[in-house]
Amino acid sequence: MTANTDDPKVHRTFRNIALVIPGVYVLYGTMVAWDFEMTQLPGWHSASYGVYQFVSMFGFFLAFFATMLFIVKKSGKATIEIKDYVFNFLAQMMLGFTILWTYFYFTQYLIMWYGRLPEEMDRFHAMMQHDLAPLWWTFLACKFIIPLVTFATWTPNRHNPKVIVTVAGFIMVGTLLERYTWISGSVDPQYYHIPMTSLFDYVAVILTFGAAFATIKWSLNRYGLVRA
Repeated sequence: MTANTDDPKVHRTFRNIALVIPGVYVLYGTMVAWDFEMTQLPGWHSASYGVYQFVSMFGFFLAFFATMLFIVKKSGKATIEIKDYVFNFLAQMMLGFTILWTYFYFTQYLIMWYGRLPEEMDRFHAMMQHDLAPLWWTFLACKFIIPLVTFATWTPNRHNPKVIVTVAGFIMVGTLLERYTWISGSVDPQYYHIPMTSLFDYVAVILTFGAAFATIKWSLNRYGLVRA
């Protein structure tokens, strides 16, 4: 099976997979959010946390996909032509998901703040104050301020692949810090530390990214999307 084919069977398979992926991803993202992250703090509840986590991770996927396409295109090994307008489409989607992510994040915060629910606000306070405050402000800047200012204020930025990939990098870093902050803000400070301040952090990052790189490279070669 190759990327350049007019075989109807291949197109049907691609269509079916494309239809299944969103449903599976939504279920997976929602279950991870509810069963793992939300329950980190007993008794804490947010009706919109599942969709918030899904939107966040889908934004990460868009950023990662844009970066991967850029690297493959620059390598000169792509078996199909990757047009620049594809990056513009991804930039528009990243901007849309940035706005949507911000909406769901502050929806939770405002409901708890206006409702004066101190037992639920404690989790936000743990993230926004004390040792985790720098991480909170950093992921907010990476996932909201930088993408919004870059893509929404000047149209040419949404047509420049280099700018788009730079913003994508901020989104990916912001998402990783976001996940760490939500989980760390749910436990006693003695059980967490600032990321990348221990040998274990570096080993875990290298192994994770190494496995991801090997998997992606294998998939691209298997389906003929890049030349060996």
